[in-house]
This record gives sequence, structure tokens and C-alpha cells, in this order.
Amino acid sequence: MRIVDGHEIEPNTDLSHINLKHANLQGANLKGANLKGANLEFANLEFANLEDANLEGANLEGASLRGADLSDTNLEGANLRCTDLSHVNFDNAKMYKCKLSSDAIEIQNNINHNVEINR
Repeated sequence: MRIVDGHEIEPNTDLSHINLKHANLQGANLKGANLKGANLEFANLEFANLEDANLEGANLEGASLRGADLSDTNLEGANLRCTDLSHVNFDNAKMYKCKLSSDAIEIQNNINHNVEINR
């Protein structure tokens, strides 16, 4: 288990609407965590396991998700503007109405066809 700003960071944890702006969550295991509406602006989530997590409406603007596992993750309405999405696993991720920067278009070449994107 990992403690960040007094919050337990572990799989299946309810962290909805939490403020983790600028948090260092590199390599964190957040599989199945509820991060709905969370503020993860400028957070370091490199190589984090976010498989099957709920990031609906989360603010990830300026965050680094390099190498993270976002398979089966709900990203509906999430803000991914200016976010480092290189080498991210998006298998079966739901990305309806995600806010993406124009430079994120190039990541679409790395996205599995099972991903649902609707901007």
C-alpha cells in the first residue's frame, strides 16, 4: 500500500473527487480504483496500473501517463489535454467525449481498434 497526501493508494479504492494535483503516482497499482471526477492535473502516473479503473470526468490535464495500463478503463468525459499518452495500453478503454489535445491525434495510431472514442 502507498500513502499519498494522507490517502491510501491501492487497487479497488474509492478515490472519487480526490485532489491529487501534482501527485507522484509513478508505478502505482490503482487497478479497479474509482477516480471519478478526480483532479490528477500534472500528476505523474507513468507506468501506473489503472486497468479497469473509473476515471469518468477526471482531470488529467498535463499529467504523464507514459507506459500506463488503461485497459478496460472508463475515461468518459475525462480531460486528457496536454497529457503524455505515449506507450499507453488503451485496450477496450471507453473514451466517449474525452477532451484531447490536437497532438493526441498521433496516439490514435497506437490505439487498439476495441477502443471507443467519441470526441
